[in-house]
Amino acid sequence: MIRVREAYISDTGWLYNKCVDFAKFYETKMNLSANVEYAHKFLKDLIENHLVYIGEKDGMPAGFIAGFITPHHFNPDIRQLSEVLWWVEPEHRNSGVGAALLKEFVEYGNKNCDWIAFTMEEKTPMSDASLLKHGFKLTEKSYLKEVK
Repeated sequence: MIRVREAYISDTGWLYNKCVDFAKFYETKMNLSANVEYAHKFLKDLIENHLVYIGEKDGMPAGFIAGFITPHHFNPDIRQLSEVLWWVEPEHRNSGVGAALLKEFVEYGNKNCDWIAFTMEEKTPMSDASLLKHGFKLTEKSYLKEVK
């Protein structure tokens, strides 16, 4: 059984460990998880002031999605939910956990925001079709150049 719930401060350690897993998946030259204290503060801020959902399968955490809730940087009348972290454990991919997280995230945005934005990693197992069927349209692509 899959259940999606809001994250608690007590989830910070688990979330951090999943971010470390993501950092390995992301394959950058720089260590994304080098400053543990900063990362924990960042995650606590996300939980307290923005949006973090945890997907559980059979009562155990199996993935999460997180987003910033902010005014748009050009028009503060536009409230925007911007996905910043999304991870599903490899063994739970294609099990419905990712879809359940996406559904709850979009439902929150539909009720509480004007815009919902996503960034998709090149290697992500989630297809563009999943976002398109939820009413998203492709507006930009994101590129990264590592200079160090």
